[in-house]
Amino acid sequence: IKKIETAFEKVKSLINENSEFLTEKQFMFYPKLCDVLPTTLTNNVLVQGVVDLMVINSDEIYVVDYKTSRISSPKGFIDKYHLQLELYAKAIESFYKIPVTKKIIYSFYLDQLIIIWQLQKISIIIMLWLMRNILIYYK
Repeated sequence: IKKIETAFEKVKSLINENSEFLTEKQFMFYPKLCDVLPTTLTNNVLVQGVVDLMVINSDEIYVVDYKTSRISSPKGFIDKYHLQLELYAKAIESFYKIPVTKKIIYSFYLDQLIIIWQLQKISIIIMLWLMRNILIYYK
């Protein structure tokens, strides 16, 4: 119960009195492949998932994903999950037409909010490039 109370207190800090919040928000997103991978292919791909928490303010959205993984550092969580949250952000932005300004992991293992900053975009590009090459290889 202590872990849940700690999580609640830390996540509550993201919400102000004017915020709307949604939990367990399911989505389906059908972008062109070239919009999510560095490729010229224009085939549509299905991306679906569930956002654990969305904090919606008038001009921005925060996406929060809860993780129970036993990863020992914030960097480990970012390395493992930043691509997932980037895809979630793209899906949410396409639907709400409001920018996702914060992508956040809450680690129950570390009892910590982990913000994924935009500096990870370089590693996202590398990951997407690798994924593209794997997709092309297996065609």
